[in-house]
Amino acid sequence: IAGDEITEALMRGFLVDFQTAEEMKRRLHPGENVTYTDILGMENTTPYEEICAAIADPMERLAEAIAQRVTEVNTVAPSALFLAGGGSKLDGLRERVAKCLGMDERRVAIAGVLAMKPEVLVLDEPTAGLDPKGRDEIFEQIAQMHEENHMTIILVSHSMEDVAKYVDRIIVMNKGRVMYDDEPREVFKQYHELEAVGLAAPQVTYIMKELREHGYDVSDEVTTIEEAKQEILAYFRER
Repeated sequence: IAGDEITEALMRGFLVDFQTAEEMKRRLHPGENVTYTDILGMENTTPYEEICAAIADPMERLAEAIAQRVTEVNTVAPSALFLAGGGSKLDGLRERVAKCLGMDERRVAIAGVLAMKPEVLVLDEPTAGLDPKGRDEIFEQIAQMHEENHMTIILVSHSMEDVAKYVDRIIVMNKGRVMYDDEPREVFKQYHELEAVGLAAPQVTYIMKELREHGYDVSDEVTTIEEAKQEILAYFRER
């Protein structure tokens, strides 16, 4: 779905040609003025808020059109949605599309970021506040990006369950210093030290430790539910 109506609104409202309007869209960032040359050859500087006001209505219609098209194709709101094209980077479009679809806005990602093929993608608590199903869906998308694009993903999270399931390396920071830097299994062995700084091992690790203390011959170095499942099944098969 094209966002040409937004470009046209910029052309009419600020007397600029098509290319300048497209450039204005790309340079539109919260709190930053946009400087451009109009069709009369005059240089202008316009506040971010004024440009947003000029394109608010067409952006709303674009969001509604995207949501309608997605619903027609999928019948229901998808678990995640990627917006492509220059207009997809417009501040506020992602939130509008998410609202129209009744989705959490974090599930509406901007494909333009991936199109740049970044070597490193930093995600700060990307699933905070989501229910377990929503959290799993977001992390599956992140894992797929990592696999398909071969990019390094730095995940900032306090959820040790998510960390144990998805990451290859953990760096634990405490008061601005690196406390641990190792594989998840090795870091979670230090659960007493982690607890002292407000962290912990995954809950399943504590459960397996309890089982071992009660006489069950299972590993207490398990960090994920799948590992715990396999360990417990192996225990009962050997009996």
